[in-house]
Amino acid sequence: MKWMLLILAFGTYPVETKLTFDNLDACLKAEDNMRKEYAKAYVEWRPSGSTADASDPIMTNRFGLKTLATCIPHA
Repeated sequence: MKWMLLILAFGTYPVETKLTFDNLDACLKAEDNMRKEYAKAYVEWRPSGSTADASDPIMTNRFGLKTLATCIPHA
């Protein structure tokens, strides 16, 4: 069975990635990598001197850091 990575942008909007994996473990690793890249991009983007913190719930919602992903079966 193939698995596809489905992203939930801002935690609610499903975005089909068309990324398919041969097993669930590979799909879950891709999801973990996506989260790390989002966090890295936020830290690099965040304006210097900004008091905004990635752990602040308002900021995580505003900048899409609550973007989640899940692996779904794919035919």
